[in-house]
Amino acid sequence: MKVLVTGATGVLGPTLVEELLRRFYDVRILIRTPCLGLFPEKVEQTQGDVRDASTLRAAVEGVDLVYHLAAKLHVNRSSAATIRDYQEVNVEGTRGLVEAAEGVGVSRIVYFSSVSVYGTSQTDQVLDESSPVAPQTPYAESKAEGEQIVRAARSRDDGRALGVVLRFAAVYGARMKGNYVNLVRLMRRGCFLPLGAGLNRRTLVYDRDAISAALLAGTHPAALGQTYNVTDGRIHSFNEILHAISQALERPVPKYHLPASPIRFLVSAIEACFGRIGRNPPLNRMMIEKLLEDLAVSGEKIQRELGFSPRYDLISGWSHTLNMHKGAWA
Repeated sequence: MKVLVTGATGVLGPTLVEELLRRFYDVRILIRTPCLGLFPEKVEQTQGDVRDASTLRAAVEGVDLVYHLAAKLHVNRSSAATIRDYQEVNVEGTRGLVEAAEGVGVSRIVYFSSVSVYGTSQTDQVLDESSPVAPQTPYAESKAEGEQIVRAARSRDDGRALGVVLRFAAVYGARMKGNYVNLVRLMRRGCFLPLGAGLNRRTLVYDRDAISAALLAGTHPAALGQTYNVTDGRIHSFNEILHAISQALERPVPKYHLPASPIRFLVSAIEACFGRIGRNPPLNRMMIEKLLEDLAVSGEKIQRELGFSPRYDLISGWSHTLNMHKGAWA
């Protein structure tokens, strides 16, 4: 079977390609710039941009299955240019890929989305696939729009659904980026103080488990037309996450917490001051709210319907992540 992976150089791409090859798939990747050494020679590399229709038509030619990972990722500061990129890459790029795939008779498209499309959860609320989406950032809005495009994809032969939408919890592991990398760096140096009581809830998934779910979504007959949350099967408080990282780092858990309300006020004042001189502050309200957000998401549906069984809990996942990469994220 011929498989196309877009966004193959990102957080999950190399691991997905590795597992596809291990299962003897014929793999083609779509990348923006040449990539030497990251993939075996037998991986076919197509260079181009998901915003280019001719690139997409060439990429899907002869392909049976598409894993669509390519996206403009979430950033803590959204400029007008960034918002435009979200629309062009995450929405129109997805639309172009789906249209190209429909045109050549691709049998399935697996779309990598995010639990961020839910927004945030209320106290004691656990969100599942039947919950309404309420994206609160331009990135999340663009991923929700991409989901709609993929769910509408249809086979040119019989009109059946082509898409499977996977809403991933926060992915951590060997190639993670962003907020959790910053958190590990600060905790490694012993200079992280949690904000608030640390009882706000989070949903995570280790990268190897994320790929296991993706492989199921690409082959299981029941997956077509469905949307699934992909998690480690549990909901964690922020304090539990800190404990797991501290254990993996062999460092003590932070003893003190900063009060949330005064910090919110202080950061708002700093942001206003920097705004008056036309500069970006080192901290902004979006970063603070990200630390304090509550997002509790159920991953039961994919376990029930596709037989997905996460192998890594919070302790083993962070231990694997940091033991494999000692000295990284220093």
